[in-house]
Amino acid sequence: MKNKQGFTLMEILAVLLVIAVIASFAVPMIKSVRREMRYQKAKAASVQLAEAVRSFYTDTKGCLTTGEFHGTDSAGGTCPTGHPIKTGVPPTGDTRPECTGGVTVVFKCGYISPKMFVDLPYQFEVLDPRVQDDGAFIRATEQGETSPRSLVVNRDMTITEDED
Repeated sequence: MKNKQGFTLMEILAVLLVIAVIASFAVPMIKSVRREMRYQKAKAASVQLAEAVRSFYTDTKGCLTTGEFHGTDSAGGTCPTGHPIKTGVPPTGDTRPECTGGVTVVFKCGYISPKMFVDLPYQFEVLDPRVQDDGAFIRATEQGETSPRSLVVNRDMTITEDED
């Protein structure tokens, strides 16, 4: 009797079948873990955005920037004329820097880095908490999913799941 080297076709097919079954369980689990990681990153980014908008509001003596953006919208541009970051002098009396440019002004003036928003599949919206009945300040909504998740940073900096 001859001593054969190698595996038979049936043995190879059995191993491939086992690998396929394991992969069919692993792939959806990996997708859900990645989605949860992006959600946690969006939570952290939303809180930092809220803090940046509050700092901008304080530094400019009441200029509240509102609006929405995606992670790729946040780069570029310059800080508005007369801003304390640009002049090095805090506003006094009734003088206030220009309040134009929307929410991206917090990126342009260096209050927050746009890097933390890049590659996040979320739309971020800065709301005026003074006119929101629920005290919503920042809303982040997931994009490109069949059942998108949404979160809200409230005026008191608490985070809640948004039920839309």
